[in-house]
Amino acid sequence: MKGFLVLIFSISSIFLFGQSKSSTERAALKRVVKEYKQAIATSDEDQFNDLFFSKSVPFVGVLSTESAASVKKGYSKPNGIDVTDHKYFINSIIDAEQKQLEKIYNIKTNSDGNVGSISFDYSAHSGRTMKQWGHKKWNLVKKGRDWVITDVVYSIHYADVETCPFDEEEETSSSAASEVATAPAPPVKKPSYKKKRKRIEYDDVDEEEEEEDGYVDTTMEDEEEEEYAEPVTKKKKVKKKKPFTVYVNDIKNRALMAGVQNVVKITYEGVDPTKIDLHLTAKEVEFRKQEDGSYILKPLRKIDDFPAYIRVGNKTINYTFKVKGIPLPVARLGRQQTSKVRSSAFKAEAGLLAVVPSPTKEVKQGKCRIQSFILTKNPDTKNLKSKLNKGGRYEQSTLKLVKSAKAGDVYVFEQIKCICAGERAPRKLKDLRFDIK
Repeated sequence: MKGFLVLIFSISSIFLFGQSKSSTERAALKRVVKEYKQAIATSDEDQFNDLFFSKSVPFVGVLSTESAASVKKGYSKPNGIDVTDHKYFINSIIDAEQKQLEKIYNIKTNSDGNVGSISFDYSAHSGRTMKQWGHKKWNLVKKGRDWVITDVVYSIHYADVETCPFDEEEETSSSAASEVATAPAPPVKKPSYKKKRKRIEYDDVDEEEEEEDGYVDTTMEDEEEEEYAEPVTKKKKVKKKKPFTVYVNDIKNRALMAGVQNVVKITYEGVDPTKIDLHLTAKEVEFRKQEDGSYILKPLRKIDDFPAYIRVGNKTINYTFKVKGIPLPVARLGRQQTSKVRSSAFKAEAGLLAVVPSPTKEVKQGKCRIQSFILTKNPDTKNLKSKLNKGGRYEQSTLKLVKSAKAGDVYVFEQIKCICAGERAPRKLKDLRFDIK
């Protein structure tokens, strides 16, 4: 009989250990979601980049049929897939004029302790306006003691085209209703000599935080398993306060922009900036010190992160500068702002320009130019005509095609390529379509 009780106790211990480990992993995965959301809300580039496995983790977005149709209507080659990476994603948030926020709903996690996945619904907001919504999934791996994201896929529904089906208040109430309706039968009562285990608590994961700002978790497994899970203590990570701060264009720890002059200011516990020396070894970066102690750094090319060291008295501090390119510009046909233009106005323009929307002071220094494009007249008819144009200004053959415009014609600028200061390779811009009236 004693042996039988020992066996029961051993099996229960194994079961409880498995539950505790599973619950701990779920909490760790949720912590990644929280840090991701926080990094976006605070535009913290370093915190955001630390969540990813490599220097360039792919973000693959797929437009819904309705949203794709709203921007690609009439195009001869619609493309509903947007491929970027996590650096482009966080830089677009940092460069935005209004505060950016991503609200997260219906979180589901899965892992075996080494690889995992997180899926959830999301809505992206600029200021007080919802721009898009959809479903997002991350794949993750365990790197040391931390979970890091290896790739991201998500669907895109434009909020002004398709109504978002989930709402913060509705989601909270519906989640509660779902929990009542779908909760499984209570577990078998444990032997009396076993004390009820305390609920696991983490320093940065709790119920109140999960429900704030649309951050709602509809999974039930955590709460039920934690009731019988072993208590886990987790030491709070304490970040060491750095004695110095580096500002790039007046923003703390911001990446340098390639091809332009960046103003770098270094502060060190009240030390006179003129007494602080910055040393670089990167050959493709021009730099000079100014009278006020600040530096001008100009990466000549879009290069990888590069090291530097700061000298303050007899102290040497290592620092790594990050470099990003100029934000992706948009193609514009001279002064034309709409897709429907009169033939006289269409013929009056000299070609395409590459324009960065809402450029910052430093972006205005960087020049972007159109390298080439294809102009197609009446692409949806048998009488279509196409011309490859090199450069932004119309070449003679292209100009001839433009001058033949009349009411009812359709012109599409495709395969638009531009190159900006500090870039080695051209980037492709969105197509333009004009209906002649």
